[in-house]
Amino acid sequence: MKKLTTIFITILLLISAPIWGQGTPPELNKVYLVNNDPGSFYSLSVNDKDYFAVTIKMGNHPDSVSFTHFNNGYLNWDSTIVDNASTTVNNLSNSSVINQFIFTVHDTIFQYVEDNAYSGHLVKSVKAPSLYGGPLTIYRNNGDYYVCDVDYYNRHSKVMVYNTNLELYTSFEVNKNISYADIDNDGNIYITSHSQTGGIYTNAFVDLLKYNIAGQELWSKHFPDNLSGRVKVMESEDIVYYAGSNPATLCFEIKAFSCSGEEKWQTEWHNDAYPSSTITMYTLKDVAIMPFGCILVGSTTKAGQSNINPNEVVPTAIGISSSGENIWSYRENCNGLYFHAKWDKDQYLILSGQINGLGTSGMVIMKYKIPDITNWVEDNEKPENFSLSQNYPNPFNPSTTINFTIPVLGNVTIKVYDVLGKEVTTLVDEELNSGTYQKQWNASGLSSGIYFYQLRTNEFVKTNKMMVLK
Repeated sequence: MKKLTTIFITILLLISAPIWGQGTPPELNKVYLVNNDPGSFYSLSVNDKDYFAVTIKMGNHPDSVSFTHFNNGYLNWDSTIVDNASTTVNNLSNSSVINQFIFTVHDTIFQYVEDNAYSGHLVKSVKAPSLYGGPLTIYRNNGDYYVCDVDYYNRHSKVMVYNTNLELYTSFEVNKNISYADIDNDGNIYITSHSQTGGIYTNAFVDLLKYNIAGQELWSKHFPDNLSGRVKVMESEDIVYYAGSNPATLCFEIKAFSCSGEEKWQTEWHNDAYPSSTITMYTLKDVAIMPFGCILVGSTTKAGQSNINPNEVVPTAIGISSSGENIWSYRENCNGLYFHAKWDKDQYLILSGQINGLGTSGMVIMKYKIPDITNWVEDNEKPENFSLSQNYPNPFNPSTTINFTIPVLGNVTIKVYDVLGKEVTTLVDEELNSGTYQKQWNASGLSSGIYFYQLRTNEFVKTNKMMVLK
């Protein structure tokens, strides 16, 4: 029998070194393949060692949205929604369920929970009283959810605030198109608003504004020649980070303000890998708070290439200290771009991206160690309990994947039965060490119907149902 395989790809970077700035750069640890459709886009949420991806396949009329969960690097479950899609995902935890998620699809807010069997299911959906028919974006603060509805043509937005039960309790309107936002602990919202009066990269500017929950503007900043403005608030350090790409000076601009609006410092980052005359675009996708400051992620593009073609751009990340120093910069050894940046509980840097290289191609989650910050905790640490996850996908045709965990050394079998209890096949029959495993099964020789798969050891038995649908 072939050894059971995992879905992550361990990468040993023995090829040419990335381009570094000052300080110690990230070290690529693992790559998790979300899907191999290069036309997709997804959002990312991280909780402990659980990574959650929202994948959107554009142009399927209507677009399809897939909500996927990885636990410790293994694909656990997937749920699909079909709609016209513009989606973000935010994550929270409480005592009754392992994870609960609020995200938007077009003009509807969805609440999903993951129960102790590691399966995701829809709890509630609410259609927002949208002024403009969506798409909506969503941001979380202390259990409240700020849903932004934007009229890009008339540069006007509506902010709706929901509680944890998805009950709308206040809203206000803003005479700006909200491009990006963050919320502080007092419920104030910091927004960036992007506008341009010329061509796609000419006469562009970004405004940064702070509003209280009553919709009162508290302060504003104006950044000419900026695109893709992003904002993150680090209240413990009294810092509001702003970053944007400047097509006029060909750089990323980074500025820091106090929460009351006073400027602390400003800096720029230029890609020294190419002469400045050969760079056509710096594309910023996300800013994330780091233990030492903030990180910018996106891509850089060489002259004569397209910043919207992932095969002609390079994933780029920049670390900036809380005092404005460029402590490192990182260009991955592949084509593509980073979309989102998060942190897991061990201070691994988790980036979502679309890449072509490093042994894979498609939409991925990339896990990095930041030296002197990341706490090394091995992914193959011993699980505490037996478990048998729901197969994915389900229903399926013809192949599916089964994940399971074994806390102690022992003999393990996984067998498949039909609805009459007749054994169909044996998937696993061997002695296994403690660990997390994955087994793929191809049911191409079977007819449509319900089947059962059973994990059996000397100490544990569990049976799950699955469906072949042809």
